[in-house]
Order: sequence, then structure tokens, then C-alpha cells
Amino acid sequence: MFMEEITKLKEFLNGKLRNVWITTKRLSVYVRKGHHYINGKMNDTLDIANISVNKKYMGKGIGMKFVNEAHEIHQYSLTYIENVLNPSFDEKLRKGGWTIITGNIEPFCYFKSKI
Repeated sequence: MFMEEITKLKEFLNGKLRNVWITTKRLSVYVRKGHHYINGKMNDTLDIANISVNKKYMGKGIGMKFVNEAHEIHQYSLTYIENVLNPSFDEKLRKGGWTIITGNIEPFCYFKSKI
């Protein structure tokens, strides 16, 4: 389903750029190769800092599906989702096993470990 988006993500992950916008007809996602101090240690992360789904595809789980696929394919120890502003997406992350960053205030940030 996300062949174009995942292909672009893989190119980014295997390249030298530190951040990039991945834009397709379905969505635009801003990702970066990051580092975050979580659970008492510094972690290499895939940061997902912005997701914007095209109106035609809203309400179909496109953003969450991308996040879950991205989490599965990257080589870092954690996936970090920055400043979640959408209440529906926030709820899906919580139900999907993502962990809220302790001590964080709204808008919340989340992470999921690869281990």
C-alpha cells in the first residue's frame, strides 16, 4: 500500500541526509535521523516530526499505517513521534502500544522501542 512512501523512506535511511520531507499523493511526512535521551540512555532514533494526510485519504488510518511500517523498517533503536496535535492520532498511538514521554506536556511526544 505504501510502496512509494516506503521506497522514499528507505532511500532517506540509506542516504547521508539528516532530515527530509517525504511527499506523495497520500501524505507528506517530515522525518529526521535523531538522538533522544529516553529510559536513562541516549538512543539513535527515527523521528517523525510532522504528518499531513491529504484530505481525500483522511480517516482511513493512513498516518498510523505509515508510522507502523516506518517503525518496522528502520535500523535505529527507537521511533520518536514529535508533538502530536491530532486527538484521534494521539488516541491511536496510545492504543497501539506507543509510550508517552514521561514528564512531557501537551502536545505529547511518543516513542516505541525496536527491542
